[in-house]
Amino acid sequence: MAERLIAALSSVVASLLLSAPQDTSWSPADLRFEREHFTYPTVGRRDPFDQYAIGEQGEPDLEELILRGVIYTPTGEGVILMTDRGGRAYRLKRGMRIGEAVVVSVKPRGALFLIESYGLIRFEELEIPRLSMEERG
Repeated sequence: MAERLIAALSSVVASLLLSAPQDTSWSPADLRFEREHFTYPTVGRRDPFDQYAIGEQGEPDLEELILRGVIYTPTGEGVILMTDRGGRAYRLKRGMRIGEAVVVSVKPRGALFLIESYGLIRFEELEIPRLSMEERG
């Protein structure tokens, strides 16, 4: 029964397709492809197709550094001591840049950084963790 139904439907569909008027008013030469054009505002942004480099002078990004110490003065002219994973030391003062980050201020237990990444600006504060009584010994 299902086979007869399928055969009947197939013949109805075939007759409809054959009786439909054929549109011969166009040819493949009439096809036109239109390309969408985009503009990318480059002011204050890096080229998204450039290879991403680690800092301008081979410096690591802030996320790759570990805050090891702070030499703090009440005038705010302190120095923060950071190391990368390879053990290379960095001594940074207020206004100095490392990768995409700039030291905004030095605090007694850390520093405040301004980070400009892909046209977005954010602040990040790093602080030396306080040792518990057991860790102090």
